[in-house]
Amino acid sequence: MTLHCDDVLKTQVAALLGGGALKIERLPTSGNNRLYIIDSGKDRFVAKHYFAHAEDKRDRLHAEYSFVTFARRNGIDCVPRPIACDANNHLAIYSLVEGRKFGKTDVTKSAISAALGFLAAINKYRDKVGKDLPDAAEACFSIAAHVDLVENRIRRLSAITEVCVGAFVKEELVPGWENIKKVISSRVGAKGMQADAVLPQRDRIISPSDFGFHNCLIGEGGVFNFLDFEYAGWDDPAKTAGDFFSHLALPVPVDHLGVFARGIADLTSDPVQTRLRIGLLLPLYRIKWCCIALNDFLPMDSERRKFAGIDVDEAKDAQLAKARGLLVSMERLTEASHGLH
Repeated sequence: MTLHCDDVLKTQVAALLGGGALKIERLPTSGNNRLYIIDSGKDRFVAKHYFAHAEDKRDRLHAEYSFVTFARRNGIDCVPRPIACDANNHLAIYSLVEGRKFGKTDVTKSAISAALGFLAAINKYRDKVGKDLPDAAEACFSIAAHVDLVENRIRRLSAITEVCVGAFVKEELVPGWENIKKVISSRVGAKGMQADAVLPQRDRIISPSDFGFHNCLIGEGGVFNFLDFEYAGWDDPAKTAGDFFSHLALPVPVDHLGVFARGIADLTSDPVQTRLRIGLLLPLYRIKWCCIALNDFLPMDSERRKFAGIDVDEAKDAQLAKARGLLVSMERLTEASHGLH
């Protein structure tokens, strides 16, 4: 399916690539932004037109472009190569990465190992990056900040007017969240932790954010290539793990939790405390992703999805079902998280 590409965007892409005849084809859907395949006759590229909204303060282009520039500069070639960007027009050009999408059966021990290898590779050079990379989107560096993050998302959902969603939020999601807050508070006290203590820099990681196999292609010879870093930056490894095991597109089975938690904790100065933190906050992030599943019901988020080419009205029922499924799976996730304490 080929979608319309307007003349203004064609002119902007041509300017970034130095002119010449280009064939431009828009991909049908691309999550939050618009993606285009660019064929110059000699090379093929991807153009990414980032969503921009007055209420959305995230600089998605800067986060992604600076992340892949950092990675490529340090010899990490399993990410797209940055070609050019135009911040004023929210547009960037990257090399085209070939490969097939992940399926559920592809989420194996070797895939988990590849994901951990990628995290280790980008954090090998974190002492060099300093302020070149921003904090990740919704980065949290205290337990209290993690709680506030989800609390704010729950509060936003109160604006939803659809009856079926409002009932789910009020009768199921909010009670589940209140219980998790109590458990976190209790465990923080029992472990002698301080909810407002700020995570030191040495225990933060450079995170791709939105990290998971939904943003990975399997290339020739079984090589894993990682994509989509518009939320990337410095973050708490507990948030990276929480997102990894709760993502809507391709959730990772909790059977892999122990291996992943150990691998990511080993990137920090205190692996024991990091594993404890992951186990403590994992259920919180499952609630966060329940909230994210319902974003299509919120005005600005709905606009972003429409910008990307998604039929929001058609997607709403599926998103509510995903939120219910995540909440139902909470018990098993909580049991698995106890093993990390």
